[in-house]
Amino acid sequence: MNYSRGNCPQKRFLVGIDRDGTINEDTGDYLGARPSWKDSLRFCKGAVRGLEKLTSDPGTLNVVVTNQAGIAKRVITEARLQEVHEYMASWLVIQGIHLDGWLYSPHATPEQAERWRTEQGIEGYDECLVGDFRDRKPGIGMLERAAELYDARLDDLACVYVIGDRASDVETALNAGGVGILVNRPEHDPETLKVCELRSEMPGRVMIAADIAHAASLILEDMQKY
Repeated sequence: MNYSRGNCPQKRFLVGIDRDGTINEDTGDYLGARPSWKDSLRFCKGAVRGLEKLTSDPGTLNVVVTNQAGIAKRVITEARLQEVHEYMASWLVIQGIHLDGWLYSPHATPEQAERWRTEQGIEGYDECLVGDFRDRKPGIGMLERAAELYDARLDDLACVYVIGDRASDVETALNAGGVGILVNRPEHDPETLKVCELRSEMPGRVMIAADIAHAASLILEDMQKY
């Protein structure tokens, strides 16, 4: 489901925002898989403030882009995922925050499926959703779909940013020719170390921030270049 505000050609920037571990705390399972999932939903520190900052800029398209392999694993349905997103979106609207879209990839990689089979003994996953799909980050399919919400292409935008808690989120931005910002990771975390290597290879296109609020400030400052 997306919550588009319609055709707004004046929007010049796209910010793709990861969900689990970035907007809401990652509990290690799939949010929505348990009947009591609402009780475990917690927003990350700085997330609400950061989303407020991003959505206050009228020239920015802000879209959630999240990998949800639990659908391929058959531990959560697409209907339940839509329910989760509607609930989160409604809560944010009460805070005065209107995101432009909630996009997801239901796919899993062959490596994930192999781990499910060999380490967890799971055979009943959806083989049709396993493979190298463009939508799954670090592929840029969700970013392309986000741009299409406003009848645009990624090349039409001044810059694309992706905020997330994994190196794959940063790689998604780089694959789209944009800027990636890692958030919510300790200094010596393996994901941070991977992103530090990317930052040394591509200075100016990779950033590390404490949380979404910090990332939003970096993005709004970087936008001044355009």
